[in-house]
Amino acid sequence: MPDQIVPIIPNAVYKPREAAAVLRVDKSVIYQAIKSGKLESREIGRGYKILGESLLFFAGSQTYGSAQEKLEDKPAHSPI
Repeated sequence: MPDQIVPIIPNAVYKPREAAAVLRVDKSVIYQAIKSGKLESREIGRGYKILGESLLFFAGSQTYGSAQEKLEDKPAHSPI
């Protein structure tokens, strides 16, 4: 059974685990992107929250090469 494509909803709020699942990357990629400033997030309560709009921007910036490679050379975006 093929993996289902899950749409990213711009005004939804995602936990890092959910963001990783939607983008089909390891959770460590999400945390590295947050810590490096490549993926905008907020610390709310006991963890990070990521706006869907930030995920869309981050995913769009990952067009060529792996997400891991792009973390090193893309500027941060702050839609939140």
